[in-house]
Amino acid sequence: MKITRFLLIVGGMFFFTVHPAFCKTLGFPASQVESIQKRIEESKKLHDKCTGLVENSRQNGAIASSNYQKIKIEGFRQAAEIFSLAEQKFDVAGKSFNDAWIRMQVGLENNEVQLIQKGVSLKNTGIQTFNEGVGLLKQAHGVFNTAFEESNALQTNRRETNHNYPHRDETARQGGANPPPEVLSPTPAGPPNTLPVAALLVLSATIITSVKAFNDKYLFDRFLLHPWDIVRYKRNYHTLFTSGLIHADSMHLMINVMSFCFFAFPLETVVGHDRFFIIYLGSLFFSSLIVTAKNGCNLYYEAVGASGAIAGVIFSYILYRPTSRIAFIFVPVPIPAPLFAIGYVGYSYYMGKHKYDNIGHDAHLWGAVSGAVITLFLDPGVLMNLRRFLDSQNIGSMFKAFTPY
Repeated sequence: MKITRFLLIVGGMFFFTVHPAFCKTLGFPASQVESIQKRIEESKKLHDKCTGLVENSRQNGAIASSNYQKIKIEGFRQAAEIFSLAEQKFDVAGKSFNDAWIRMQVGLENNEVQLIQKGVSLKNTGIQTFNEGVGLLKQAHGVFNTAFEESNALQTNRRETNHNYPHRDETARQGGANPPPEVLSPTPAGPPNTLPVAALLVLSATIITSVKAFNDKYLFDRFLLHPWDIVRYKRNYHTLFTSGLIHADSMHLMINVMSFCFFAFPLETVVGHDRFFIIYLGSLFFSSLIVTAKNGCNLYYEAVGASGAIAGVIFSYILYRPTSRIAFIFVPVPIPAPLFAIGYVGYSYYMGKHKYDNIGHDAHLWGAVSGAVITLFLDPGVLMNLRRFLDSQNIGSMFKAFTPY
């Protein structure tokens, strides 16, 4: 019997590993996805940094120009011109970074290598322009400070100087003497190798605990979720989590293992180890909590399985890859991810209301909702993925007020 269970689990994992729809959904190797995602995040941060430096250079130029109007020292005029050139450089660099991360994001979603390469090239071009802006900013600071010293030397008394011209410390406070940013290095060519460590740990713990619990009734009873105990007796709170480590039988375990392998590994390569743990455990906790609240007065209600957590992983994956297609064992034809999400929520809600079977549809529904909410909380930028997809379908204009482009 143990051998049969083991073969079923391994066979299911192998099926989803070689299934063409599975391979298409994964797209790039796991060793590259995290590197591309890091470059996207770096480009976003550099774009924001350039936006701040554009404003900083504009303010510094205004201060220098104002000082030149008050006292005709050529250095202030030269500093204002150089600050203006630096502002232009940072503006161009910011646009390059913006185009870079959009191209890399779209290329990652649609498995287009050329778009990603173009994005990396734009990012490196932006870095070069950014560094030119840094050089101009340093030069402008030097010219400005020299002019400031010259203006002080022309004053006959300190009070008049402080009244008519900003002091060096005051100028620094306004942005005129802020130290320029450090020079950046271009993006390295080769992406680092990475492994979905968190997903492997969760998968291993779930399989080992479930198989052991098949023959250990004490462990099974200790780990299963019994809302009556939590609500009435205020005990066994640990089962909000441990119920996700055990399953009713080998078929239940096999289906969840296949679903987990299908979505968890590619998701972790995008969000990273820490965020994957938060999404998985958060979905498991909130789905268990809501199920407990709804069934706390039912003495006979019990629940086991990681379905709620896996539903959260699936919906988090859909938010990052809205253009992907999803195939599952009972419906082998790939379905567009947003359509799958709508059908999944509708089906789970309907079945949860009518309770035609012995499946925890409430856990599926609220696990999916929790996974989506947690993902949006951790990374609000994923809304842009949905907006681009909806715009491509000519139905996204209504979301323009809510999603940044």
